[in-house]
Amino acid sequence: MTRLTGFAATALVLLADSPAHAAAANQPSAPSLSSAIAAAANRLPAPPHAGRPSYGRGGWRCPPAFVWRNAGRSDWLCVDGAEARLVAIENARAAEARRTHANGADGCKPGLVPRDAFKGDMVCVEPERRESVRAMNMALYIVR
Repeated sequence: MTRLTGFAATALVLLADSPAHAAAANQPSAPSLSSAIAAAANRLPAPPHAGRPSYGRGGWRCPPAFVWRNAGRSDWLCVDGAEARLVAIENARAAEARRTHANGADGCKPGLVPRDAFKGDMVCVEPERRESVRAMNMALYIVR
């Protein structure tokens, strides 16, 4: 669902540059693109256990009371300690949740899906957990 949302947001941004959108924007009844994006961002829940790193003296750091999630090498999200421990457990048990399919492809056991904490994250989790991780990932992109 998040991929669909991301696709829709990208389509909205591309549409904003189109001549058809410019013509529609001149009509008083047409909502502006910026208000539509702002309204969509306000509907997304801000996960209380995820935050953005900041760059300062000494390099990248997490906000106070947050730690690196450490889902993988390219994971740049700060989370609370409980979330970091859960990710560590998921990473340690990753092999238990995977299987090789009949066609030789490696994948998740039935009922599980890739966690998608970052591009290429193939740790298998339940679908609800993946949605939770995606909501946390949005903390990197929502400007408040």
